[in-house]
Amino acid sequence: MDEQTAITRCRRKPFLAAFLSFISIGLGYVYCGRIVRGLVVAFIITFLLPFISSVLSFGFPLINMKVIVVLVFISSFIWLASIIDTFFIARKRRRDYELKEYNRWYVYFIFYIFVTISTRHVALNEKIYSIDRYEVSSTSMFPTKQYHDRFFVNINAYKKESPKRGDIIIFDSPKNREDILSKRVMAVAGDTVEMKDNQLFINGEKLIRKSMGKVIYPDFIKDSNEKDKAEGEIFIEKNGKAEYEIFMANIYGSHAFPDQGYKEMYDFPEIKVPEKYCFVMGDNRNLSKDSRIFGPIPLTSVTGRIEYLYWPAKNWSRFGQVK
Repeated sequence: MDEQTAITRCRRKPFLAAFLSFISIGLGYVYCGRIVRGLVVAFIITFLLPFISSVLSFGFPLINMKVIVVLVFISSFIWLASIIDTFFIARKRRRDYELKEYNRWYVYFIFYIFVTISTRHVALNEKIYSIDRYEVSSTSMFPTKQYHDRFFVNINAYKKESPKRGDIIIFDSPKNREDILSKRVMAVAGDTVEMKDNQLFINGEKLIRKSMGKVIYPDFIKDSNEKDKAEGEIFIEKNGKAEYEIFMANIYGSHAFPDQGYKEMYDFPEIKVPEKYCFVMGDNRNLSKDSRIFGPIPLTSVTGRIEYLYWPAKNWSRFGQVK
């Protein structure tokens, strides 16, 4: 092998190619000598799809989230596919690759900085698409949300409107601003709310419930020393135009949170929700810290609305739009 051949030829390392694609979309292609493909993929992920999302965010709010979620999955698929693709390209070319003019460390660095500054690809940061991710870390919203479920949150949902009854919202905890909670909106500004004898009243009308049968949910209480089981009944509850499932466990807040000394079923007298506030409750009615404890929450603390379940912890039949 002459000196010129030794200089212009260099093995391509498959795992390095895949790693470069992982840290920066398109970079693995540059490393493998496919710079055009790398630029096209980087353009689609960092410019084209976010641009489409931005247009939909302002122009078509009714279809916004559905299309954006599709864009998120398309972007994630392209990103993962590029990792696999560059791995096999490098594996095929590992012994006979001829170095290009752009196969220089400083070119890789410039490409990485350019893509990173332009925007992080969607697999790592969905906020580009007006959504965020949320993982369930409690059982207060069972059966709608189960422990370790992962959701997409629409962070632009309330830029032009206020939460309405039935919405599942994300908000800063009134007790600790660093904690993020998720509950269902039961009443909005001007509504009256009352709980008596295990029945919820909104504006003086008792909410209608329809039994869906009794269930046993194992390992219900997080961090318990025992394998606790919550026996209870699931109901379909109707609140205005919203219908959703709730769970009435046979164990109560005083069992799950003994430091609070809750009264069974959280009965409370009628209150009126102030302007720019909403009243929230957990779907797991007997095991939820919510507005029955800390009162109505200000709309300024609401950061988004849960809309899509993208990683069901228990059953993939639950995947999709949240009721």
